[in-house]
Amino acid sequence: MLWHAWIGAVLCPILMSGAIELLQEYCTTYRGGDWFDFLANITGVALATLFANFVLRPWMMKRK
Repeated sequence: MLWHAWIGAVLCPILMSGAIELLQEYCTTYRGGDWFDFLANITGVALATLFANFVLRPWMMKRK
């Protein structure tokens, strides 16, 4: 497998989401970081990864 693709498609969005939540908590006065928002972002990344792996990938392989 292409591990660098997994890092860019899965790990980077999760880390960015965490960084944004921390910035909202500690660098603004009108926004707050929320663990449930971070969890929702992780769930979105996981669902998009599953969709791409089990729906889009087979569809693209059939088209070749």
